[in-house]
Amino acid sequence: MRRINIGLAYDKKCPEHGTLGILPCAWPGCRNGLDDHEFEEKSLIEGSKPRIWKRREWKSPLGGQYYSWEGNELPNWFHAPQTFWNEARRLQLVPASYPDTIYHYTSIEGFLGIVRTRSVWMTDFSYLNDRREVRYGLDLLLEVVNAMHSTATRGDVQCLLSAWRDKLAASSNRVCITSFSGEDDSLSQWRAYGPIAIGFPVHPLALHVDQGRLQPVEYELATQKKLVQIYVQHLVSAFEADMDENRLDRISDVYHKSDRLLELAVFFKDPAFRSENEYRLVYIDYPDVLNSFGVESPPRSFRVARGRIVPYVPSTEVLKSEHRSFPLEISEVVLGPESDELLEQGVREFLHENGLPDVEVR
Repeated sequence: MRRINIGLAYDKKCPEHGTLGILPCAWPGCRNGLDDHEFEEKSLIEGSKPRIWKRREWKSPLGGQYYSWEGNELPNWFHAPQTFWNEARRLQLVPASYPDTIYHYTSIEGFLGIVRTRSVWMTDFSYLNDRREVRYGLDLLLEVVNAMHSTATRGDVQCLLSAWRDKLAASSNRVCITSFSGEDDSLSQWRAYGPIAIGFPVHPLALHVDQGRLQPVEYELATQKKLVQIYVQHLVSAFEADMDENRLDRISDVYHKSDRLLELAVFFKDPAFRSENEYRLVYIDYPDVLNSFGVESPPRSFRVARGRIVPYVPSTEVLKSEHRSFPLEISEVVLGPESDELLEQGVREFLHENGLPDVEVR
C-alpha cells in the first residue's frame, strides 16, 4: 500500500473537482489525486498508528456520482461537511475562490477589543439582531427532510429523519457566528455596526478557527435548494454507510444528537439581503460529541450589546486540539464616511502601540 505524508497545510486544491483540504483529490484518474484506491497516511507522531484512507463513491441527487477519501478511524459523520463543500464547488454552486480581503464592520469599542486580543467575538446566533436569518435556512432544510421522510424505505433512516425534524424545530447546539462583508465601503454596514471596518486576509482567517468554517452567504433561492438536496442526501448516505459498516459503536446516536443541518442553514439568507455580500465565520458546538471524546466545549464570555447580555466565544478559544490558535492577521482598517481626523489619528496610534504599525488606515 502506498504511504504518503499528508502534512498540515490546508492548501491542496483541485480546480476541476472542487477539492480543498489536506488530502489529495479523491476523483479517480485526476492529476491532482492518486491512482491508488487506498493509501496509508504517514504519521507525524512517532509510534502512533497510521491511518488508512480508502476512496468512496457517493451518488448525487442531481445525477452522477462524486468521491471522497474515507478514513479507517472515524465515522463518515466527521468528514461529511468537507465532502459536501467539495462537491458544491465542483458543481459551481459556491465560489471556488474568495477575495483576498473581507471586512468586519464594528464600533470603536469592538475595534479596540479585536486589536488587543487579535481575535473576533463569535456571537451565539440566538442573540443576533434577527433570529429569522437562521430560521430561513432551517425552513428550506425542513422541506427536503419531510420529502425524504415520506419516501424512505429503511426504518433507521426514517428514525433519523424524524429526529432531524425535531432538531430543526428547536436546536440545542450552540451556533457561534461572526459576520464579514466583501464590501469595504457599505453605507448600510456603517449605519448598522459602526464607523470602522477591519480588513482581514481571507486565507489566514479561514484557518484561524479550528473546526470552524468560513463561507459566503448564499442568497439565490434556486442555488439554496440544490445545496440542500445534496447536503441532506449526503448526510443520509453517510449515515447508511456508517451503520452498515458498524462505525458508530462509540457514538451510536451521533447523527441524531448533533445537528449537522445547521452547518448549512447558517449560510442562507433571504434574497432581499443580497447587497450585504456577507461572509460568515461559523463554529457549531456539539457538546455530546465532544464529551464522548473527552473534549470540553469552549467557555463562554459575555458582553453588553443594545441593552442585552450577549454570550460569545473569542475565536482564539474555539479549539479542539492541544495547539493554541494563532492571532488573527489584520491587513487594513477602513474608516466610515462620518469619521474625523482625530479618530484616524487614534486608530493609527492604537495600532502602533499594539504591534501593528504597518497596517494601512484609510
